Amino acid sequence: MNILVLNPAPAVLGYTLFRPPLRVPVARGAVRGDPGEAALLAVRTAVSAETAGAGPDLIGCRVVQGGDLFRNAVCVRPGTMRAIEGLVSSAPLHLPPLLALLRARAAVFAGVPMVLVFETSFFADLPFRENACALNAACTEGLAARRRGFHGILHEAACAHAAARRRARGLQSACRSLSVCLEPTPEVAAAVGCRPVMTSGGSSPLEGIPGDTTCGEIDPRIVIELARANGWGHEKINQVLSRESGLLGLTGEPVTIAGIFDPATRNGARARRVLAYRLLLACGAGAAAMGGVDAIVFSGRYASSMRFLGPWLRGRLVRAMPRAGEEAVAIECMRDTVEALVAAQAVAALPAREAAFQSRLTAARVRTKSPISTSRSRAITPHFARRRKNVFPPPSSLSDS
Repeated sequence: MNILVLNPAPAVLGYTLFRPPLRVPVARGAVRGDPGEAALLAVRTAVSAETAGAGPDLIGCRVVQGGDLFRNAVCVRPGTMRAIEGLVSSAPLHLPPLLALLRARAAVFAGVPMVLVFETSFFADLPFRENACALNAACTEGLAARRRGFHGILHEAACAHAAARRRARGLQSACRSLSVCLEPTPEVAAAVGCRPVMTSGGSSPLEGIPGDTTCGEIDPRIVIELARANGWGHEKINQVLSRESGLLGLTGEPVTIAGIFDPATRNGARARRVLAYRLLLACGAGAAAMGGVDAIVFSGRYASSMRFLGPWLRGRLVRAMPRAGEEAVAIECMRDTVEALVAAQAVAALPAREAAFQSRLTAARVRTKSPISTSRSRAITPHFARRRKNVFPPPSSLSDS
């Protein structure tokens, strides 16, 4: 089975092609420009070259925002677009490209099932005390003014990984995990088992820990002062906070989380201190919310930085918890990529009847065109046994119009 994973973003469409066992991609790339029909045609051309013209049997798509409607991965059905259109105000940069992609998909990949996998689904059951914002309800009606987290796909897999490792050591109690997602917009989540109780993310990825170019948590009064002192409108302020702040603002040069641990990075030590301290504060809040911690698990494209951050964070946390020794807090690393996890969730979400049909179709293609990879890489084990109920109306009651 050829599984195509799409990652639509403003002005770029990322793609990755997998075959079982889903760990090592067959092909990957990005098409510059709006993720509409032209971009999707370019992806189809690239994928066809890798599949001897067979094309994908299943499409999985990473979606950054599912609101309160999409609490699990879903197959695209009549009515899905209408439900997503109602969420555009909560993610005005990312959801319009997704809608353009969905419109183009019917023409470019007609008949190929598509599954949407949402970054926010993992946080659907976040406790009210954690997701609530203390704002006047009359002012926020219709707005996405709640904390929801934005790296749920990696967090869910990381927490499941830590829980499995704990069971392998003969410990059966629910694992209290601190999931440290080291992406360009880093995020910490605390989960008991696979149920989140805390996240450093907010109603947008701006809140929380400083990222490569994002400011992280700041006093809202600063935004007011920026507007007053400079005469800036909301677009300029958004650009400064999203694209010109974070580690870039601290060092004065473009740098990643991994880069600040390079001794050659100018002002790297300063940025390291800020990042590590903010991560520590978030981990401390997570440990307090769970009443302790059993594992610190790292994920994301900069997860290799765990060799610097892991022992340091554990040492500081253990000092604050006298009853916990360092040997009682495991440091783990979940190395699966978000694209591979999307592919695995897409396969799991495909209805059994449709999956059987696609398997027969793939077998026919294999006999005539495209041999399946014989890679010995182990398959990804699905990490999403706990399913949440989607709350949008059933497909039969919605239309795309």
